[in-house]
Amino acid sequence: MKEEILSSIKDRETFKRIEKIYTTAPVRKLSDEDKIVIFSDLHMGNRRRVDDFRGNSELFYRLLKDYYWPRGYTLILNGDIEELQKFNMPVIRKRWNEVFKLLEDFHSAGRLIKIIGNHDLELSTGRFDSINADLLEALRYDYKGQTIFLLHGHQAADIFHRYNDFVGFMAKYLAYPLGIKNRTAAHNSKRKYTVERRIYRFSYLKKIVSIIGHTHRPLFEGLNKRDSLRFSIERLLRNYPEMDEKEKTFARSQILVLKDELENLENREKNSPESSFYHSEDLVLPNLFNSGAVIGKHGATGLEIERGNIRLVHWFDESVRSRKRYMRDVPAENLPGTTYNRRTIKQDHLEYIFNRITLLGWVESMEEETED
Repeated sequence: MKEEILSSIKDRETFKRIEKIYTTAPVRKLSDEDKIVIFSDLHMGNRRRVDDFRGNSELFYRLLKDYYWPRGYTLILNGDIEELQKFNMPVIRKRWNEVFKLLEDFHSAGRLIKIIGNHDLELSTGRFDSINADLLEALRYDYKGQTIFLLHGHQAADIFHRYNDFVGFMAKYLAYPLGIKNRTAAHNSKRKYTVERRIYRFSYLKKIVSIIGHTHRPLFEGLNKRDSLRFSIERLLRNYPEMDEKEKTFARSQILVLKDELENLENREKNSPESSFYHSEDLVLPNLFNSGAVIGKHGATGLEIERGNIRLVHWFDESVRSRKRYMRDVPAENLPGTTYNRRTIKQDHLEYIFNRITLLGWVESMEEETED
C-alpha cells in the first residue's frame, strides 16, 4: 500500500510538503471536556453580488452568537475566511464589522483558532487585526495519545502551492470585475478528488485523523455523499428483518428516496473522476474528515467535537426550499426565534474511530505481509 501511495512523483512531493507542515504544527491536548466547532471557507467579501459569504451570512452570525458562544465552544476557522484574492482587508472588515466583532469576542475569551487558507494567505504577513495575530498553518490535537491534524488542504494541490499569487492576481483583476465567482477546487471534481486522495493517503500512512476544508465537500470518515448514500441504503437493508411493521414502512420509503438521490447523483457525475478513495475490496478507514463550507447552497456545514464525539452538522434555513429530500426526515433542532435549524448528519466517538484506524490498518498490514 505504501509503495502504491508514493508511486507518483507529485504524490511524493506532496507527502514531503505535508510532512513538514505536520512536523512543525503546534500540538495541543484535547480532552472529553473540550468543546470545539470547526468551520471553513467563508470567503468574506464586500457584501455585494459577487460576495460568496453574503447568502449565508446571517445564518452564520446567528449560529455563532446564539448557539456556539453561549455553550462555550472554541471556534476553529479552518482557512479561506477572508476573500483576499478579490477584496482588500479594510473593505471586508468594514462590510462585515458585526461578524468581526463577534470573532473578537471569541478571540478575547481564548476561544478562537484561525488556520490559513489559500484565499487568505496574505494574512500570513501579520499586518492585520488581532484575530489574525496568532494565525496557524496547521494544528495538531493529542487525544488520548492519538493525533487529529487540522489544515486547510490547499497544500495538497500543486496549482496553489506553486501559482497561488498568479491565481490571486487573476481573481482580483479578471474574475472580480467580470462578476465571476470562485472557480477553485470546490468547482473542479478532478482537483477536489486529488486533494482529498492525497491527504487521505498521508493520513492513512501516519495512522491519524486529518480534518480539512478547501474542497467545500463535507466528508465524514472519508465518506463522500455517494458513499454515504450507499452505506445508508445497506444499513437499512441489514436492519430491515428486525424492524416492526411501522419501521419497515418507513424504511421502504427511505430506501426509495435514497436510491433516487443516488441515481440522480451518479447521472450528474457521470463524467467526473472516481470520487471515492476506496476500491471495492478496500477496508474503509476513517482517516479523513472535511467540515465542508459555510457558503453551501443549502446552508452551512461544520464539524463539532464534544465529549469525545465528532459530529458533522448541517445548519439551514427552513424557510428556503431544499432539494435534499433524503435529509428531510432527519431530526433538526431549531434555533429559538429564527427559521434556522441544526441537523446532525453523522456522529461517532473518537475512540471508536481511532480503534478502527489502528485495528483495520493492522489487518491490512498483515494482509500485505502475507502477500509478500
